[in-house]
Amino acid sequence: MRVKKVSIILACLVVLTIATVAFIVFNKSQKPVIPTVTSAPTPTPTPFSQEDIDKWNEIYKNPFARHIRKALNGYLNGTNEGIADPDLVIPISDDKEGRSGLNAFSKDYYRSKFIVLSIVNGVYGGKEITIVFQDKPDMAFWVWVYKPVDEDYNLKGFAENTKFTKKVMEDFVKYNKAALEDKENAL
Repeated sequence: MRVKKVSIILACLVVLTIATVAFIVFNKSQKPVIPTVTSAPTPTPTPFSQEDIDKWNEIYKNPFARHIRKALNGYLNGTNEGIADPDLVIPISDDKEGRSGLNAFSKDYYRSKFIVLSIVNGVYGGKEITIVFQDKPDMAFWVWVYKPVDEDYNLKGFAENTKFTKKVMEDFVKYNKAALEDKENAL
């Protein structure tokens, strides 16, 4: 009887240890890798300070963010340069998670410069980047850029970021005109 009790306690400790390690690893993979202005929308956005805008300007030097412009230009000119697999980003889908694929949205978005709201480590590698187009700031987009070892950067995913509701975007535009009008630093 005592051996059975010890076995149960040891099994519980092993499960608890595994759960703790998984929690720590998952949380580390979700932390921003560079300073971000925001990683999640807030119901009442506040204006960005000059310090926030300066942090944004540093983000534009990030090669993952810069690759988005290359891929969008490739899409616009029909070469799909910078896009890993056109079948991954071009098909239109519309489900509870929102629309995805480059064809799901007007090319007017892609002709506009965009600002970067956040960059975090991707769940499957690379970076997940949230962007807003300056000329059409009615929605935010989730973009996945991946860089295999010894290969070029690739656009692997593009979708509507449904966490940024219409109301959040309206408030964002209202309070952050300076960032949306900064054509010098935007990509």
